[in-house]
Amino acid sequence: MRESPYGYDGGAHVVSSPGRLRLPKCISSIHINRHALDRAEIDVYLKARRWAEAAHMAQVRVMQLRQEQQRGGDGATDSAGYDIIRLGLLGQWAEGACGMRQSALALRLARQADSLLDRYPNSDGMTSRLAKVYLDLDQYQAVIDLAAKARVLSHEIRSAELRSLMATLVYAYTRLGNMDQAVRCMRILDSVQQAFVNQQYNLAASSHAAMVENGHLKDTLYRRKLYELVGLCLFVILMGALVVTRLWRKEHLRNIRYIFRYIKTASKMQQDADCHTAVQNKDMAAILREVMRADKSFVLPDIPVQQLESRVGMKLYAINQKLREDCQTTLKQLILEMRLEYACQLLETTDYVLEYVAQESGFGSLRTFLRQFRSQYDLTPTEYRKLSKQERVRLKDADSD
Repeated sequence: MRESPYGYDGGAHVVSSPGRLRLPKCISSIHINRHALDRAEIDVYLKARRWAEAAHMAQVRVMQLRQEQQRGGDGATDSAGYDIIRLGLLGQWAEGACGMRQSALALRLARQADSLLDRYPNSDGMTSRLAKVYLDLDQYQAVIDLAAKARVLSHEIRSAELRSLMATLVYAYTRLGNMDQAVRCMRILDSVQQAFVNQQYNLAASSHAAMVENGHLKDTLYRRKLYELVGLCLFVILMGALVVTRLWRKEHLRNIRYIFRYIKTASKMQQDADCHTAVQNKDMAAILREVMRADKSFVLPDIPVQQLESRVGMKLYAINQKLREDCQTTLKQLILEMRLEYACQLLETTDYVLEYVAQESGFGSLRTFLRQFRSQYDLTPTEYRKLSKQERVRLKDADSD
């Protein structure tokens, strides 16, 4: 907000011309809202017991109001309106000064507000506010006079303000020793409070009855729609989960079967290639496979190198060099492949436990066997054996058909 000659202008642009101030079209609502917001802000300070800030703000607003009225007003508020605004600000200023223990200033401000209240008795909440200020200043007779004047001049006082005023009068009459009047005010206070409670009870009862009568059908309809929506969402989620699980399971099985068939095909092709190469081209890998299959030396923990060299007719380094040139492999890798192929054969044709299969295939331990098998085929030996049985059953069914 910017500070203007009229206080905070609420963000409105003030356009001036030579010799006269021209205001925007919306200036009336801006000024009315500005005064209401100022008083609401001061009330916040008062409720927070920040007396100095409330008194200072009320003093500044009273001075700005006086200057604004002297310059001709804002074009939207008449003289009575300024007096009513000033009445509210003076009452707030007096309450703040009273909270700061500035009794003389508070009493003077309360007197000024009281004089304005004679002219505008229906000002919102001012009677109870001034009565509270007088009570804090120990001006009990002033409280009684103010209450009497309010009852005579006001045509109607709101029940909330009347309850506050009666409570203040009870305390004032008690301090002055007039117990008869204090008891009388207490009875009035009790009747007002009972009437207020009855009014609130009747209002709540009527509101509840109207809600039950007019809103029961709507509430039932909304609840039914909510239940239907929740049920539909749960059904869609369940069906989606089932479809996703079904697709995932199908894809997983297809991948496993593809890997199994790939292993079988690759193994058969390798055997055929070994035989063909050994007969035609005498490839080194095929020769080594043929030699080691003849005596099953590939399953031995220690390969008889000298015997292998004598049968092939080459030294070990020359054998490895020839394997790298022809097949891009080594003797160690070739022996590992032959052991895994033999393990696959045992898994397909026997029911031996995995420890025995690992030992028969030439692996030193079950852990090494499982690691090498999984690394080579991306399957565990158990999964391979299960798929092999399923494949045999499928082929048997196909032959019977």
